[in-house]
Amino acid sequence: MPAAAGPPGKYPAWPRRQGPEAPSPGRGIIRRHCGRRRRQDLSPVPANRRWRSAYASVRFSGCRAWPRSPPPSGLDDRELPLLGSPDLNAASSTPSVQGYSSLVDGFYALVTGSHQAMGDGQDVLDPRAVGDGVLDQLSTSVLLAEPAYLVTVAGRPGPAPGPPGTGRRDVAADHRATWYFAAPLAVSRLEVPDSDARQDAAAGSQIGLMMPDGATRWFRSSAPRPSLLAISLPHPVTSVAVVAQAGGEPSHLGPLSIADSDGTVFVANGQLQNALVPPRWGYAGHDGSFAVFVDHFARRPLSLGALPGRSTAGASVKRVAGSATEPAAATVFSPHGARVVRSVTATAGWSASWHPRRGPAAALAVRRAGLVQAVDVPPGRGVVTWSYLPPWFTAGFALSLAATALILLLEAAPLLLSGRRWSRRRRPPPRTLPPVRLRPFQAAEAAAAQGDLRCAP
Repeated sequence: MPAAAGPPGKYPAWPRRQGPEAPSPGRGIIRRHCGRRRRQDLSPVPANRRWRSAYASVRFSGCRAWPRSPPPSGLDDRELPLLGSPDLNAASSTPSVQGYSSLVDGFYALVTGSHQAMGDGQDVLDPRAVGDGVLDQLSTSVLLAEPAYLVTVAGRPGPAPGPPGTGRRDVAADHRATWYFAAPLAVSRLEVPDSDARQDAAAGSQIGLMMPDGATRWFRSSAPRPSLLAISLPHPVTSVAVVAQAGGEPSHLGPLSIADSDGTVFVANGQLQNALVPPRWGYAGHDGSFAVFVDHFARRPLSLGALPGRSTAGASVKRVAGSATEPAAATVFSPHGARVVRSVTATAGWSASWHPRRGPAAALAVRRAGLVQAVDVPPGRGVVTWSYLPPWFTAGFALSLAATALILLLEAAPLLLSGRRWSRRRRPPPRTLPPVRLRPFQAAEAAAAQGDLRCAP
């Protein structure tokens, strides 16, 4: 997820999986693509849709961060560098004073549920951010989830079920409700708790099984017990979701349970069961052991909104600089002025400027539109640019320089003081030897030793 007051967050390295298909408790993966679609099993996804890319481990049942699960087997090797450098402190369990939470805006952490006030909770995500539109604002278009976050099996290790009420569906008359499995299951038996099962069955309620190709096969429901709806299947049907359609009366359904061909019973009460529902999220296929869901309500990185009392008719915006997921400049044209919404978290330190075709540049106020940034531009054509400077950067830089100078001064002070003391120390006068008087024959021997003795002719 985009970090709020600094560069994007860094995440732990991939540890080895304990089993081929057994996810560790409380872990999942969110993926936001930034490249073009490469895999053929994601055919329901529009080919011209650009995806953002970053991975974040997801833990829903506590406040401490878990290591991330291994990457899905379907990932291309060329996509792995997009994950960025791992957080070595998290990978090596090295404690720190503040850690990554010191870089995260408090409002961002509150809305997404991604961080705790005391620094715990790195790489976590609240399920409500998946279902209430928070990820829509951040232009998150694709989510990868393990099946254990949607259906659970009693007695099998894995993430705990969601809170009480998870998996319930209140269906209006002649409307539908959906439960995703996140994995193809051979359904041999299906039961749905319903307090008015016999009334709903008499009203014409139906239950459908969604095939992996997106087609739905419908069955007439029956009420074997007063509080239970069921369908009879002559043979197992491979499906990825269940769709219930109410008859002429509203229905109040509980978390359904299904049995596969081996007799294993799955209950649709996983922690993401109430968040991954249509029409916002749609099933799009698989990438390795992960189910791929597409967010149909995800915003574009740049969008236009109307100013109070004005219209956006004829207005347009186009990125001219920066990445596709975080535009740094955009050309805007609006006959009546417009509000440019940028899908980047609104945090302190961001500034914007307006550069019209004629006239000097002007600063624009960066406002908060929900979780992301918004600027109001005047009528006409021009270019909006965004820049980021950490709050109190100048003061912090000056204090860093002052601290560095002080440390160097403290290190050099002993050397300076010792040098001054040595210069002040009195040195003893040099010792002189008295002259030595030599006799004539001694002087001749000394001269001969030095080669200065010359013989007379």
